[in-house]
Parts: sequence; C-alpha cells; structure tokens
Amino acid sequence: GMNFNFDSRLAEQTLLKYGINYRHQEIKPQAFLNGEFEISGKKKDPKDPKKEIDKTDEEKAKDKKDMDLVHSYKLSNPTKTDTGAYIEAIHEIDGFTLTGGLRYDRFKVKTHDGKTVSSSNLNPSFGVIWQPHEHWSFSASHNYASRSPRLYDALQTHGKRGIISIADGTKAERARNTEIGFNYNDGTFAANGSYFWQTIKDALANPQNRHVSAAVREAVNAGY
Repeated sequence: GMNFNFDSRLAEQTLLKYGINYRHQEIKPQAFLNGEFEISGKKKDPKDPKKEIDKTDEEKAKDKKDMDLVHSYKLSNPTKTDTGAYIEAIHEIDGFTLTGGLRYDRFKVKTHDGKTVSSSNLNPSFGVIWQPHEHWSFSASHNYASRSPRLYDALQTHGKRGIISIADGTKAERARNTEIGFNYNDGTFAANGSYFWQTIKDALANPQNRHVSAAVREAVNAGY
C-alpha cells in the first residue's frame, strides 16, 4: 500500500491538508480444496437433537447438487483494492477552530469464485472547537466514514468449506458519527468528557447462505 499526505499554509490562520491512499490485498491459500467439499449424509434427529439420523433421499439429492456446484468452481486468489483521496481545511478565528473536509473512497473486491463488485462513497466532515478561556474548550464534530467488505483468510477461502462469494450490488458500510465534548486543563488539574452517537447504514454481515444452500455463501449488506 501507499499513503501520500501533504499540507499547505493558505494564510496565517488557514491550513490545508490533502492526500491519497492506496492499498491492495491478495489472499493466497496454499491450495484450493473445493474438490474435497462434502456435506454430511446425516442430520440431527428432531426428536432427540443429541442423535443423528440419515437424511431423506430428497435431501441427499439436493446435497449432491450443492457438492457438484462447489466442485465445478475454478477458484483463484481473492483480492481487494482500496483507493482514497481527501482534503481538509483548518481555520482559526476569534477563539474558534473550524474544520471541514471531504474524502473519496472506492473499493474493488474479487472473491475466489471470480466475482467482482466495486463501489464508492463521498464522506464529508465538519467540526468546531471553541476556546472561551485558556483552560476551557468545547468541541463538536459531525462526519461520515465508510468501510469496505473484508477479505476472508486463507483458511476460509481454500474451498473445502464451500464457496465464499459476494452479493451483487454490495456497498461499503457507511457510518455517520456525531460528537460533542469539553476539555479543561489548568496545568494541575485536567478533565474532559464527550457524548458520542453513531448510525450505520448498509452494515456488512458475515457471508449468508445463498438460496438456502450450504455450498455457496455471500457477503451482503444487512441494513442498519
């Protein structure tokens, strides 16, 4: 990955920060083992969950289709690329420090079954710090941040436990954060406190079974 961060003084009281970020990840399982994927021919006894009984012929036929599906995949190393760019201005005036910024984030994920999904977000941020006295300051901020879907490690992507894919249209999880607080420091005594609340949209859930199948699971947005 790479990070380039810069800052420029626009005026005596205004600082501009900006930069770009790049990160590429690739998971390399030692071997792809989807040819060894197997679903048990047993199931829990509904009358006694501690015991197992044979599945019905219909259930076994469905399991065979699921196993054949997993065996048919030609798997490859899963990858993810995250890119971002940001700009932020910090301005001081009459006891106030004002901040405002904008960040662009984009991700592209390729799962080990070859499926690719990408998405992007614009994330603004705003903040203010008021210092009415040399010992006191009060602050408030409001910002957005996004988190891209994760890559699963080599122990989960070799295929022996099934296929881990990603649902069409999957987006980055997006958080809205608001915080207000205070700070006191007179050199001998210090105290601070804050109230913080967060709302998450398009929360990313662990891979879910596709079409009620144990063979293929997909990362999905679960909502709030």
